[in-house]
Amino acid sequence: MRVAAVSVVVIWLSVATGTVMAAGSPGEDYPLPSLVRDRPQASLFVGPTGIGNPQMGGGAAPEFGFAIEVPFSPGRRIRLDASRATWLSKYGGNGIPLVTDTITMKTLSVSVARMQHWSDRAAGYAALGVAWYRYDYKQVPLDYPWRRGLDFLMGLEVLNEGHSRAFTIEGRLNSAGGPGQKPYLDLTVFKMALVAGAKMRF
Repeated sequence: MRVAAVSVVVIWLSVATGTVMAAGSPGEDYPLPSLVRDRPQASLFVGPTGIGNPQMGGGAAPEFGFAIEVPFSPGRRIRLDASRATWLSKYGGNGIPLVTDTITMKTLSVSVARMQHWSDRAAGYAALGVAWYRYDYKQVPLDYPWRRGLDFLMGLEVLNEGHSRAFTIEGRLNSAGGPGQKPYLDLTVFKMALVAGAKMRF
């Protein structure tokens, strides 16, 4: 079941991103130049996330975060994200002593987003960037808690009539270096999330 869910998310992200990225580069014919002006914006988001392999100490958790986006050319934005997710990590059983700890994974990322407007109220987007991940163990802290990785997301943005606020839904896929310490033994970690957000445009 988990493998099927992972496959569906990966395929959905790939197809949607291809659609957005394949659009022609914005220029004189950029869609809706006078109806939709890209502006700096900030958003809050929340949703379920799955982190790593539960058999190695990964788990599921709600993810909370915020993002800041700044346009730098038509249809393109620089995006800064920060989020956190906390879960009870378990490793052991079947004759192996069970080890548990509460882990908080904090994510900081910077990415470049590409927008494709479908109307004056709706747009699709995709972003790819680099990220830094921090693992905070409650009982046995890591000596070096920061890891590096990649951040990929795609989503849908629906604006209100005045173009001052927006509702978003995003699928995210992160690849990070793992902690490699009990109870979370993975050396490479994949994090997937489906989040909804509210955005304010300035």
